[in-house]
Amino acid sequence: MKELRKNYWNPRDWDENFINEQDFLFPFNTTLSEGEWTSWHEHPFWAEFVVLLSGSAVIETTKLNYLANESQCIWIPPRTNHTFYTLESTANRTIFIHESLFKGDERFSSCQILNSTTLLKELVKVVDDWHLDMRAEK
Repeated sequence: MKELRKNYWNPRDWDENFINEQDFLFPFNTTLSEGEWTSWHEHPFWAEFVVLLSGSAVIETTKLNYLANESQCIWIPPRTNHTFYTLESTANRTIFIHESLFKGDERFSSCQILNSTTLLKELVKVVDDWHLDMRAEK
């Protein structure tokens, strides 16, 4: 059996200001090799919306594990302790969404695997590619 989790990867290691606390949305773009994973972590005020462009990944929480492939996306609510690891080379775009945009709405209170569409993937790419300034106040 192939060893998973052979390479440790955590985007927060190289950027102490990983998320700009003034933005409502924060895009993040990465490609991971097979067997890479993040440390256990949570985002206190941010939901994580991961769109897999290729490959597959497992999101492990303290309650459940979720398997997603390139036809799916992953919703991880704020304050959800989780780790993310790849089963194969994976390209993804992630948008961190400030909880003030959905706070109190039960639809966003638990982890979910959702079906993705070509349109959704392209929209998420555009949000990242444009490097929009989405601060609450200028």
